[in-house]
Amino acid sequence: MERRVLKLNRIASLLRPAVILCAGVFWLFFVIIGAIEAKGDAGMFAFYAIEGLSLPLIIFLCIAFLNTRKVAIDKDFMEFIYYQSAPSNNMSRRSRRVRVKYTVTEIENLCFEQNALEKLFNCGHFSFKGNTVYESNSKGFEPKTEFTFYGLTHFRQTKKEICDILGVNEIE
Repeated sequence: MERRVLKLNRIASLLRPAVILCAGVFWLFFVIIGAIEAKGDAGMFAFYAIEGLSLPLIIFLCIAFLNTRKVAIDKDFMEFIYYQSAPSNNMSRRSRRVRVKYTVTEIENLCFEQNALEKLFNCGHFSFKGNTVYESNSKGFEPKTEFTFYGLTHFRQTKKEICDILGVNEIE
């Protein structure tokens, strides 16, 4: 088998449980504000409820287009760029984003999953762990050994292709 670059779908990555929860809380906030501001006016309440749906959707779509992931898969390894948090260099409590290039070998615990929304759109996510080698220009971050990637489209077909390339079986 030859090396395959798997491009994870940006829109499908929005189906992560954390993103759905955040969007739901944001929408609920606008519905509560709408109920307070409307004071019995159904049209004003509907405006806030619709605005509460459209604004998070626009924000999350912008975030999704900035978070494209590509994973190079070969028989013996996976290679990808991962952005993670690291403490800031100055004395502030804020963290910074660090770009880290990972190469993962001896892949184990490969697991493919779908939540209810992902099943509806034939998407999914996969997780794995293994021995990691990393490259980064930054210091002070904790290297990862376990990874989860969202945005896997054509779930069953892609799942089979990944398992075939790596020569492993999925954990059931």
